[in-house]
Amino acid sequence: MNNLLQNINSFLPAEIQKIGQIADASIIFRLNNSDNVKYLYFSPCSEIRAVSFSDNSPKREYENAGWLGPYLHKLLDSKLVKIEKSENIFSLFFNNNLTCDIHFFGGTGNAILLDENRKVAAAMHPGRFFKTGNDYDFSKNISHSNQKIIFIEADKLIEKLNILELNSLRKKVEQFLANEKKRLLRRLKKIQIELDDSKHFEVYKQKGELLKANYHLLKRGMKSVKLINYFSPENEKIEIELEPAKNPQENIAKYFKKAKKLERGRKQILNRIDVTNAELEAIDKKCHLQSTIFDVCELKKLLPKKKKKQSTKNVNCNQQKMSIAKIKYFISSDNFDILVGKNAKENDYLTVRLANGNDMWLHTRNRPGAHVVIRAQRAKDFPKNTLIEAAKLCAHFSKAKDDSLEDITYTLKKNVTKPKGMKPGSVLVAGGKTITIRYIEREIKKWMREHSK
Repeated sequence: MNNLLQNINSFLPAEIQKIGQIADASIIFRLNNSDNVKYLYFSPCSEIRAVSFSDNSPKREYENAGWLGPYLHKLLDSKLVKIEKSENIFSLFFNNNLTCDIHFFGGTGNAILLDENRKVAAAMHPGRFFKTGNDYDFSKNISHSNQKIIFIEADKLIEKLNILELNSLRKKVEQFLANEKKRLLRRLKKIQIELDDSKHFEVYKQKGELLKANYHLLKRGMKSVKLINYFSPENEKIEIELEPAKNPQENIAKYFKKAKKLERGRKQILNRIDVTNAELEAIDKKCHLQSTIFDVCELKKLLPKKKKKQSTKNVNCNQQKMSIAKIKYFISSDNFDILVGKNAKENDYLTVRLANGNDMWLHTRNRPGAHVVIRAQRAKDFPKNTLIEAAKLCAHFSKAKDDSLEDITYTLKKNVTKPKGMKPGSVLVAGGKTITIRYIEREIKKWMREHSK
């Protein structure tokens, strides 16, 4: 090991062209001293405690050492001037007064970047001992192992690291695919329940026909009526519920409308079942495929792509402030917060980013409209009056006709998903119930003035 250190130090000082890693178990420095380019490899994890210094590159794409954060660029603008070893720690000294200590002990090993005041600037595995800004002191808290650090040829070390990364990545892929399959099966179960409910459209249609045929028996104020069921072979009597506040025509129209909506919604439910089954089939194919892949880059393609960050923080902040500013806020009569999105972009922002899983989500049934969210309160159920007020807001911002009956779907936000590729404002809803309200424009506008936040 002394010969290795002498060999490295004789090559220094050298410019740092790249700092990268294979898996989370290594650190790779590409060094250039104007005469030559060499690679310095450290693998401090318990599976491979090894060091290598060679002309040989990894011969594959490898990630930048993202754990360095903003210090990555500072190191790339500096030179590595000296390396020292004390027991099982390698210390790397840079010409900008930064130091990197690489720990060859503990299960994962570690790498700690220190500033000029010997405070932790960054850590590959921060844990509780190496949080940013803490004084650098590990001797009292971490036990050192006696596992030997070996010098190994670069090609052999890279091969071991590739296998380590492949095995680690395969576990991530298997876990991701298993979770995706569970999620899709839960969604399918909820959609199936909704499909079973939609089968009752014939019942509502028959009740509408019976009420229509017995119109002369209906009066406003009746809660129910018993009629002979001509659709039954036995012609037994059936009791049909009525809304006392509605006149006979409105009660009849309610049953026909409910039947029509269930029948139309059934087609959409069947389509959602087909989409979910197709996604499940794709997951099953990936599960079979992942066991046959032995290339890290190909295996990574089975994981979801990381979302691209905006080019500047200011853009993100400004966009977020604009989106929050456009969301309408109200306070219900029961002191619950109600949030409303008025267009596709605001609906996406409200449903996907602002709403929590246990919030109540509302939307006009089977037609485009506003997304409305009632904020959940701990250990409290959603009051019926608040639900009605939110439903009326949903109808208002969905441009409902004045003095019309509107069906509003409501469910917990965790039952609402937005698969990749869906157009803005579109979501999938698993399960849910429907509330019917009468929309009076004058009344809701007055309520909005009194309850606006």
